[in-house]
Amino acid sequence: MKNYSLSHENSKTFILNYNIEDNQIIVNLASGEKYIIPYSVDNEKRLLERMKNQVNNSNDYKSKQQKKFSKSCDEAIRDFIFLIYVIGFVFLLHI
Repeated sequence: MKNYSLSHENSKTFILNYNIEDNQIIVNLASGEKYIIPYSVDNEKRLLERMKNQVNNSNDYKSKQQKKFSKSCDEAIRDFIFLIYVIGFVFLLHI
C-alpha cells in the first residue's frame, strides 16, 4: 500500500518493515523500493534503531501539530468572542 503521508523524498528513506532471508536483510521502504543488506546482529540493531527513531520523530511531529491546532482553536474562539463583543457594542450605539 502506498503511503501518501510522506513526501516522495521521505518515502525513499522511510523503512516500513524488513525480512530476514538467506542470511540477508530485505528492507521494504515506503516508496515501494527494497534494498538488501548482509545479515548481522549489528545491522539488525542499526535497522531497528532507525525504525524506532522514525516512530519517535513522527510522535514529535504529531505533538507539534496538536499544539499548533490547539493554539489555532484558542485564537479562533478568542476572535469569535471579540467579534460578538464588537457587534453588541455597535448594536448598543445604534439604539
